Amino acid sequence: MFTGANANGKKLPPLVVFKGKFVWDQWMAELVGGDYDFELSYAASTKGWIETDIFYNYIEKVLIPSLGEERPVLIVYNGHSTHVHVEWQRRNVGTKMPKKVFAQALADTWRETNPNIIKGGFRKAGIFPFNAHVIPVDKYDPDAYKRYQKKTLEEHFASTQPTPKNPKSLQEICIGLFNNQLATTNDALENANTNDVTLL
Repeated sequence: MFTGANANGKKLPPLVVFKGKFVWDQWMAELVGGDYDFELSYAASTKGWIETDIFYNYIEKVLIPSLGEERPVLIVYNGHSTHVHVEWQRRNVGTKMPKKVFAQALADTWRETNPNIIKGGFRKAGIFPFNAHVIPVDKYDPDAYKRYQKKTLEEHFASTQPTPKNPKSLQEICIGLFNNQLATTNDALENANTNDVTLL
């Protein structure tokens, strides 16, 4: 199953990926009544996982048309992860959920998902409104956080240092610093001619 939502709580039509070569009609949920403001999309793959061509097809035919005309758009995607509904499996040991029942349960759950819960997810993750400090540092992987800090510091330092077209030599930099130091000292201004200072 693959789907998405935006920070305003608008839900995308879900994609159900079944294991197999083809999607059969008897696997599809019957979304009867006017309660559903979406249609389910279906695909099949050899392992029942979303594969590259299925992903691109969903992006092209479902996600992009759902975005509307406003730009720019940021798509946040967490990568591949397999999620298993452990509770249902514990209650139904040795039983497989029929594909049609799964599709219907998914549609019903997605229909009932409150947009305020979706908005809260974006807020609590710090995605919208943006808040880089919403997740406590102790929740991060320590090594990954150190790499992030180092990279951020390097990028900040690089962005605050102008890159001259013709960089000065070390001698020119030292003379400049020395002259600036002398110029800021009143006694030095009275007793020395800073323009004549030269380092060899």
